[in-house]
Amino acid sequence: MIDPVECDAVCETPPDIVDIKDPSTGSLGMPDIRIIKEIRARIPLGIPVSVAIGDAYNDVLLFRSRAEKAVLAGADIVKVGLYRFTDGVEAADFLASVSRGLDAEFIAVGYADLIGSSEIEILKLPEIARNAGIEGCMLDTFHKTCAGLTGHMEMRDIRRFVERCRDLRLSSALAGGLGVNDIGWLTKLQPGVAGFRSGVSGGARDEPGIDRMRLAGLINRDL
Repeated sequence: MIDPVECDAVCETPPDIVDIKDPSTGSLGMPDIRIIKEIRARIPLGIPVSVAIGDAYNDVLLFRSRAEKAVLAGADIVKVGLYRFTDGVEAADFLASVSRGLDAEFIAVGYADLIGSSEIEILKLPEIARNAGIEGCMLDTFHKTCAGLTGHMEMRDIRRFVERCRDLRLSSALAGGLGVNDIGWLTKLQPGVAGFRSGVSGGARDEPGIDRMRLAGLINRDL
């Protein structure tokens, strides 16, 4: 999460999206509601706020409650990770039930480093999102101390994911250990959103906060 004060010190323009999560409680750990409200109060209304609600298993009531609380606290975008799903139909039903009638964009997240385990195939995520009737999907990594996104997926598969999202008129997002050296291929693929949390912080899940020099280097990167 980028603090607006820190961002003002290095950004000539405001952020496109302010993303809020608690990395200490999981890849998409849900932050405290009070924190969401405090951050939303400091962000201009024209800037969307994205909130993570956890690494999900099939508990509709729990994650529906989390999604509703996030929206009431000011979330414009809600993200949920599909962590313990092995069946695409089950995953789509879960996403549809959690997102139905929610006054926010809803994004499903798949974990590239869980490929080959019992999880659903990550390249099926765009179809799952379309079947659920949600707005988009994202590739990320579950474990933050190992290789990033490109260490777990071939570039051709990342490209297939972005293109499939585009074909299905879904928003696409990429994250997971991305840094300034990834900007070249990201510019070519043109996902809707690219996340650089670890690339502008000092660690994995226990980083002290945004490193201003890293953030400035990313923002001022000559494309």
